[in-house]
Amino acid sequence: MRVLDYPPAMPSKRVVQVAAEAYPFAKVGGLGDVIAGLSRALAQAGHEVTLVLPLYRQVPREGLEVVSVPPTWQVQLGPVSHGFGLRRGRWCGGLAEVLFVEHDHFFDRWSVYNAEGGKPFADDAERWLFFQKAAIEALRVTGMRPDVIHLHDSQTGLIPGWLRSHYAHDEALGGAATVFTIHNLAYQGTWPAETNRLSDLPAEWMQPGGPLEFHGACNWMKAGIVLSDAVTTVSPTYADETCNPDAGHGLDGVLRARRGDYTGVLNGIDDEVWNPASDPHLVAHYTADDRVGKRDCKRALLEEMGLPERLLDRPLLAFIGRLVPQKGCELFQPVLRDVLQHDVGAVFLGSGANLYEDALHDLRAEYPGQFRARIGFDDALAHRIEAGADVFLMPSRYEPCGLNQMYSMAYGTVPVVHATGGLADTVRELPGPDLGTGFVFHRFDAEDFKQALYRALAAYQDRASWERIVDAGMRQDLSWRRSARRYLDVYERVAAARL
Repeated sequence: MRVLDYPPAMPSKRVVQVAAEAYPFAKVGGLGDVIAGLSRALAQAGHEVTLVLPLYRQVPREGLEVVSVPPTWQVQLGPVSHGFGLRRGRWCGGLAEVLFVEHDHFFDRWSVYNAEGGKPFADDAERWLFFQKAAIEALRVTGMRPDVIHLHDSQTGLIPGWLRSHYAHDEALGGAATVFTIHNLAYQGTWPAETNRLSDLPAEWMQPGGPLEFHGACNWMKAGIVLSDAVTTVSPTYADETCNPDAGHGLDGVLRARRGDYTGVLNGIDDEVWNPASDPHLVAHYTADDRVGKRDCKRALLEEMGLPERLLDRPLLAFIGRLVPQKGCELFQPVLRDVLQHDVGAVFLGSGANLYEDALHDLRAEYPGQFRARIGFDDALAHRIEAGADVFLMPSRYEPCGLNQMYSMAYGTVPVVHATGGLADTVRELPGPDLGTGFVFHRFDAEDFKQALYRALAAYQDRASWERIVDAGMRQDLSWRRSARRYLDVYERVAAARL
């Protein structure tokens, strides 16, 4: 167990995290890593942490304790009552607790969010209404008295509403403070107005201007923002951006109204999982002080991806992520067609829209000795790509925080990023001898992206400059210990306000 270098920011608190995903039980995107990293850091700082998560099909049942739930304990969705099961386990190396809400009809499915073909499940409103209500009941069943309930994204946005209404005078839950974190404002959980009848929340909350109402629909993200004691998002720049119409997705006015209670807390990375000095997925380990092993990792990656060894001494570019418009995927084909005219290599890992997957297949056909793409996701390969690549590409149209640019810097791989959200907060390009930690472009277009990438390739040819950039990136404190301090400040404030 890692010993933290700072004391808890407040006396030990009982913190409950409620989320739709968390590594290693269910991970679809960065949210899963965030929940795991933050929870571990809080537990290591001496706080009592419990996660509430659906019991998905892929969660191993071995070692989980079945919690006795009275048969009378039901979740009511309109006229329909749903029983549920609970299982309890340990998490974060035994430091934290996890409670799994068991309901096979809603969660025994092949994926967390989407049916086959990538479409949402037809009963998504009912699924997530059930989970939110069951999460609250799980805390009651187990007799928990949390000081802070930390909620994540729209799948948890109604919980503050129930705590303010049905549970306001509950002996165990009535005193709990709530913190709601926006991980991506674009995914708001907007449903037809009649959905609110299933929630049993006050009908007046769906009146124009009410905490749930959004252009006549029921918006769970808005509910979380309006009804929680404090609101956070995943980077300071994204907090500023979302208060403006261009990035506010219609909720910028709601966020401006909460600006005094709305904070941007930059995500961290779990350096017990993402650490080139100990990563079990790598063929060799290395540190900022001794980077010899990175070359061995590059050689192994080239072999694994079927690229020629001659690229060992040439720049190797990489991308890992969803192939969707948010990630700037429309910029890849025109820029890479130009850059691959030179003697460089590139490896991609991800899946998403067919047109972007097809574009990667086209690049493989055009540059068979330089370009490889794996469609899908492979966590172990993602670690090996971060270690083996030289340059990481993140031309995201918008990026609330981003984790891969931080993984890259920790692994000595230099990021090229669009100056948005958390990318702007974590990657610095500076002139002169202090060249910063990466390369940044400011206009979202192919030409600006290409020029930033060419600046990176030019720096690669000057080994002294390149090593300064790599060294600066690797020596940063990107850990969740830093970020947890900020969350502890938020917890302290909202918990004190409840006294």
